[in-house]
Amino acid sequence: MAARTYETIKVEKQDGITWVIFNRPDKRNAMSPQLHLEMDDVLDDLAVDDKTEILVLTGAGESFSAGQDIRLYFRGTEGDPAMRAKARRASNQWRWQKLSTFPKPTIAMVNGFCFGGAFTQVAACDFAIAADDAQFGFPEVRLGVPTIVGALRLPDRVGWSNAMAT
Repeated sequence: MAARTYETIKVEKQDGITWVIFNRPDKRNAMSPQLHLEMDDVLDDLAVDDKTEILVLTGAGESFSAGQDIRLYFRGTEGDPAMRAKARRASNQWRWQKLSTFPKPTIAMVNGFCFGGAFTQVAACDFAIAADDAQFGFPEVRLGVPTIVGALRLPDRVGWSNAMAT
């Protein structure tokens, strides 16, 4: 597979392990339409890549992901319904469908913030490992729009008592 470059993610390979790194550290790796499109694309490629035996998903800098980039994902696509639909489709596909059925083992390595919609991809991975400084939260609940997949899968991943403390 030819090496591709992306704007919002980095892909690094070593000894059968492929690291896919959210690369928007200045925005705490908040997910943008561009990131969703790139992740959707890269997971298709890595699913059939002979050099990828294990997929590790993590974030550059101090955070795994602060969730959706509200400005870019919602407000940035207001005037372009086609782009909003494309970004929504890519977001749903890669974060749940593709990761939860990925043909190779997947590991979410959570560092720093993992907020809102970012928990969906953590829940979709086969394993999740959190750093001591990892912080999980669903701030969108205050807005009345909880992350359904994350909220439903959280107790499965961290246990009921830890889920209630989030």
